[in-house]
Amino acid sequence: GGELLPRFDRAARAFERIARSIRDRGAWDDAFVDALCEPPQSFTYGGVLSHVLSYGAIRREALASLLAELGARVPSSGDPIEWEQARG
Repeated sequence: GGELLPRFDRAARAFERIARSIRDRGAWDDAFVDALCEPPQSFTYGGVLSHVLSYGAIRREALASLLAELGARVPSSGDPIEWEQARG
């Protein structure tokens, strides 16, 4: 919460713009080179978006499990939609 929510909102809007642009251009299989990798590697836009979504879900579940172990109340499913609905 707190200061992070506006940051997450901005990141979510940027991610959505990028995903829509890729979809609208039909660029799922277009490749790009990530020069920050050592050595540089080639990826497709579709592969990267799939990676972000699937690994985000895995990490969310791992975090929910850890928080529950520490005594936090965590929804049983870890589904962000259920969390959002419970808030109001």
